[in-house]
Parts: sequence; C-alpha cells; structure tokens
Amino acid sequence: MSSIFYKPSGKFNFFTLLIIVFIGILWASLLNVLYLGLQWFIPFVYLNILLTIGLGYASFSGINVLHKLFKLRNVKAAFISTTIIILVSIYIQWVVYVLWMFNEDRADTLAYLMTTFDRKGDFVYLFSHPNNLLALISTLNEQGTFTINGQVVSNVFLLIIWIIEALLLIIIPLLMQFGGQVFKPFSESSQQWMKKRKLLSFYPYVEDIASLEQSLLLGDTAKMQEALPADELPSHYAQYFVFESPEDDYQYLVVENIRESTNKKGELQKDEDTIIEYLRIKGGTL
Repeated sequence: MSSIFYKPSGKFNFFTLLIIVFIGILWASLLNVLYLGLQWFIPFVYLNILLTIGLGYASFSGINVLHKLFKLRNVKAAFISTTIIILVSIYIQWVVYVLWMFNEDRADTLAYLMTTFDRKGDFVYLFSHPNNLLALISTLNEQGTFTINGQVVSNVFLLIIWIIEALLLIIIPLLMQFGGQVFKPFSESSQQWMKKRKLLSFYPYVEDIASLEQSLLLGDTAKMQEALPADELPSHYAQYFVFESPEDDYQYLVVENIRESTNKKGELQKDEDTIIEYLRIKGGTL
C-alpha cells in the first residue's frame, strides 16, 4: 500500500544543503540573541517557558521556509540540516550569553547583546575554544544566574533548567519537521511544489477508509457520496484537498474527517483528523 502514497524523491544538492545550513544558522542565531534579551526583560519563569517554546517554533518556521525555497525533497537531509542549525545556534547563544554575563557593565542589556557579534576578538576566541566556554559556563552554574523567591538558582537545579531548555529548543523543531515542507508533494516534472486545492464542497463523514481509497484509486468517486448542503452541515463531515501540477497526470489526495462541537463557553470547536494523506489518484479525478 505504501507505493500508492506520496514519498519524497530523496533528491537534494549538497551545495544547496550547505547554503540552507548557513542561512539557517544566521536566522536561528539571531532569534537566540533576541531570546536572551527578552528573557532578561521578562523575569517570569512561566513566560520564559513560553518564550522557549516560541523560539523552537520560530526556528523551525525559518528552516522550513528554506527547505521550501531550495526545494529540498530528502527527509534525512531535512532532519540533519535542522539538527545542525539548532545545535550550532544554541552553541552561539551560549557564547553570547557568557560574554554578556562576564561583561562588567550590563546596564544597556539589549544594546550589548545586539553588538556582541561586532566584538570579533572576544566572540571568535570563545567560539573557537569550547573548553574555555565550558569552564566559564561551569563558573556561572556555581554562582547562579537568577533568583526565584529571593533564592539564587545554581548548581544541579540550574543545570536541570538548562538541560530542559536545550531539549525543548532541539526537540520542538525536530518534531515539527514531521509536518514540514519536505513531506509535501513535489512535481519532479515541473520542478515545483504541487499546488494545494481545497474542494469547495463538504462530503459525508468517512467511516470506511479502505473502501474509499480503493474506489478513488480506480477513479471512482461514488464512495464520496453526494456533497452536503453548505447551509445545513451536520456536526460530522469530511473535507477533501488535492495536490496537483499541470505537468503531471496524477493528483495527491488528502482527506480530513471533521467533528464540530460546542465547548462550555458556547464556542465552536473543530476536531480535524487526517484519515488519508497524499494518496495518489488519477489526474482529473477530483
């Protein structure tokens, strides 16, 4: 069954991949420096957690745009490039953070953070001497870098916080990569990403997924049943999307089962479940 679903071709150019990594590191590092500044000005633990999650999301978003722009269709290359970009940007973040923490005058915090890259001597030295960087980080860990309820956070507790932060910054972009551009249908004929088209009509909720798949593979749309009236939609229905290219004689289908409900506040909620993803069907079927 796997052959009837879209699979990335695996094609990529090594030089292009290097460009992706280089630009990605610049993007993620800039975000990380901004993140340091915001953490200093927002000294609330829970908000800082949200900032960390936001940084992970923003890092992925930039990397995903690069994958799309440079037409990357190799899953391994996508994950490897994402991992390298995130790890290097975290390393750069620590270089900037240590330089800042050991600066004698941190009054103008944001200005210092934004000009760290201009301090070429200090930055390059610390960046190229990881042993010295680790020694300074160890010193910061012993001294502590912030307080909670008047108590200095240091040693094991601070180390645990740093580890959790690093894991979030690494894991979030990698998990999001599973829904990234590299998995979306690409037309090798036109050398372009296929256009996504949403069918204007809604259809009955799909109960028998296998039967629908087999029918659509044969170009038979009978199993979809008749379109539902737009002004009288039931709480359960299906939405169809098609990925297509004028140069290809096939399409890729995505089907979502949707359940609508009302929460305690009277607000409408939608539960969307993708039941068919990138099924290859004959061109013009839908």
